[in-house]
Amino acid sequence: MHSNRKILNIVYLFVVLVVLNFISSMVYVRADITANHRYTISKATRRVLSDLKDIVVIKVFFSKQLPSELLPVKNQVQDLLEEYRVASHGKLHIMYIDPTKSRQLAREAISAGVQPVQMNVYQKDQLQMIRGYFGLAIFYGDKKESIPIIKNANGLEYELTSRIMRLSEGKNKLIGFVFDGGNHSFDKDYSRVKKTLSKIYSVKALTDSTLEPVDMLVVAGIGNLQDSVLHKIESDYIDKGVPVIMLADGADIGTSAFAKTFPMDKLAYFARYGFKINPDLVLDRSCEMAPFKGQYFIVEQPYPLWIKILPQGFNEKVPFVRGLKSLMLPWASSLDLTKTKGLDIKPFIKTSSYAWTQKGALMLNPQFIKTPNSRDAYSSYALAAYITGSPAFLKDTTVNIRLLVISNSKFLEDRYTAAFPSNLVLFANAVDYMCFSKGGLSSIRLKTNLMRPIKPLSLSAKNTVKYFNIIGMPILFILLGLIFNIRRKKRLAKIQEEMQ
Repeated sequence: MHSNRKILNIVYLFVVLVVLNFISSMVYVRADITANHRYTISKATRRVLSDLKDIVVIKVFFSKQLPSELLPVKNQVQDLLEEYRVASHGKLHIMYIDPTKSRQLAREAISAGVQPVQMNVYQKDQLQMIRGYFGLAIFYGDKKESIPIIKNANGLEYELTSRIMRLSEGKNKLIGFVFDGGNHSFDKDYSRVKKTLSKIYSVKALTDSTLEPVDMLVVAGIGNLQDSVLHKIESDYIDKGVPVIMLADGADIGTSAFAKTFPMDKLAYFARYGFKINPDLVLDRSCEMAPFKGQYFIVEQPYPLWIKILPQGFNEKVPFVRGLKSLMLPWASSLDLTKTKGLDIKPFIKTSSYAWTQKGALMLNPQFIKTPNSRDAYSSYALAAYITGSPAFLKDTTVNIRLLVISNSKFLEDRYTAAFPSNLVLFANAVDYMCFSKGGLSSIRLKTNLMRPIKPLSLSAKNTVKYFNIIGMPILFILLGLIFNIRRKKRLAKIQEEMQ
């Protein structure tokens, strides 16, 4: 009887496990405990999927035989695509195809834009080279996009969602760039910016004679632009409600030990919108390391003109900087912001409270830069502002101005975006936010491209940790030893009493 009850309990347990397994197979649930939800699709992706007007089909072309290093990537890709499928509520279908099974499937992969690549795999304890497939194609109506080869899963969500967005939008929005008198260009300085934006937008460099209508305008430097160009930017873009991002330097950084400020009439040209770029350079004790050529080798040292913006320097009320952890602005100038009727002016990047400015002779050589001794010499300076509204001086009161100003253009150059990825993340987020009413893909970029600097400690906190390690730890160790010894003696005494 007792053995029968045991068997019955085992049967009940087996039935419960089968039912739970069946229920779990019907419900897709994953727990992502990473700080930035690295392994969970973002709200931006969910929004894009919910706004789909037609069915999206993703054909995944994976070879059965893959190198061992690609197997974890394959699992991550499948998990990510399953989240896409669940979040789409039936609007996204996924097909897994092995093109090596037949010539027809191989031709289908190639026509979809997924080409075979050479792969090294182990077969029968030997390293062999085979032709394999590891890519996917996205189909939306009669249009398609492809990712020919998936190298890793870290940036795949952005790649997928940006392509789905581009297919569903039907046409790319046009972003025009106006460069400062030939001092900048895509090929020379901003190739990484162009490559990033081109995934979603059409990007075009505009000249003085080709200031054509665009969906958004980016002005890289204003110091060397002619007044006629500045007037066109004001009248044909800003005053007509075209979103404008203005990267405006206060000084010209050359190759000498000194910088030259731009004329004040250029820096104050857009003063009626509530901002002026000051003819100065901002320095900050919160700064990055910069390389300098010594007598025999390159030396890195803290450079106050390479301003390091920490989390407290971002205005969380401005959505496109929400979540940013750091930023580096090289040779930035301060902004003078003035309240203007009808305009909402939000500074969204500020230095630390230990910043100061250079005026007049702007020295770049760190050997000649002196840090102020007095606390009163330090202050916090605004380096960027987001300006919106319908100012009273516009004839058309229905126009809503959208103007973003950053007092630095160099932070987007290739050499800085490569070393400081957050620089490009900030700019791409700002472009998304100003082009799309719902914020674009900013939350996806924040997941994979951010640097997370160690939070700085105050001098008192450093000393507390230091002296605790020197004095506190030995004292704590001695106290624990004494407590352990006292308890041991009590146990021995109790044992002796019981034995007597």
